[in-house]
Amino acid sequence: FTRIIPAKENKQLKYKRFINYLYFVLKAKFI
Repeated sequence: FTRIIPAKENKQLKYKRFINYLYFVLKAKFI
């Protein structure tokens, strides 16, 4: 089962995931 995601929405998802990843990495380094 795959849901077809519009390109715009997909970009936003990737962007959010990237931000979350960065946040996690920074938190891991400094805390």
